[in-house]
Amino acid sequence: MKPTSDHRLTHTNENTPNAGERNDAFAEEAVRHMVGGIRPPDGDEAWQRMQGRLRGRSRRARAMRLARLSLAIAVMSLLVSVATFTPDPTYAWRGLVSIVRDAQQGLVQALFGTEAAPETDGAKTAPPPDAGGAPTVPPPDAGHSWQQPTAEEGGVPAMPQLTTLKDAGAIVPFEVRAPRRLPESYAVQRVRAYPDADGVYRTLRVEYRRDAGDGELLTFTQRRMLESGSGWQKTLNNESGKLKHIEIGMAEGVYIAYTSGGSELQWLAVEEGVLYALRGDLTESELLETAASLAAVGE
Repeated sequence: MKPTSDHRLTHTNENTPNAGERNDAFAEEAVRHMVGGIRPPDGDEAWQRMQGRLRGRSRRARAMRLARLSLAIAVMSLLVSVATFTPDPTYAWRGLVSIVRDAQQGLVQALFGTEAAPETDGAKTAPPPDAGGAPTVPPPDAGHSWQQPTAEEGGVPAMPQLTTLKDAGAIVPFEVRAPRRLPESYAVQRVRAYPDADGVYRTLRVEYRRDAGDGELLTFTQRRMLESGSGWQKTLNNESGKLKHIEIGMAEGVYIAYTSGGSELQWLAVEEGVLYALRGDLTESELLETAASLAAVGE
């Protein structure tokens, strides 16, 4: 007998993947399956937050563009205003009130509008006693009434013109004002307009008396500042009283407490170009309350 062979013939197909390729494909499919099943935590919320940030950046960028445009328009408007507006010289000094103390001379000065003292050499009529501008302001006398000058020089009337609050607006070149609130028992006793050297009535003095004319005197003076821009000053001897800075609304001024009694307010009205003075035997709070109630006559 011929020996038999145990060998079995095997046929290899070149298109059939070998074991290594099958392992790679299996691993790739497993990874794809695992990755596909992973979801980021709070995915929708995170996406909304991102969208909100993007919209916020867009709004900020738009706001910046609008702000730059508005600034450019404002600058151009300012340049046009400066180029076309010619300022009135009477406005240059307005709102400027400073206090200068001279320790050597024992004086304190309140300068309204400028450091230069007003021109008084050519004045035909002496200013009322509470209008300021004198080298040294005497303490007020509640029972004192200013004596009118009787002379006339150069055709300019030396005497003040007696008038009323209602009619004074036709005499002075500014809107006449009066306090709406007065201390108890005070009433108008007399109204007088004072001329400057050129004959123009720029000062108005209103006298109020308590108890039907027999009590204390309260004076309210209004003076239109000169168009030349010259200022006004109030000078006080240290022994006569104390002076301090005050504000009445948007206006600046000074409060003076006299050593012998009584007190005074002087302040510069910015819009009107008028210096106001309120003086009498009142406390600081009473004067301030009265001054704060000023209103145009007829309102």
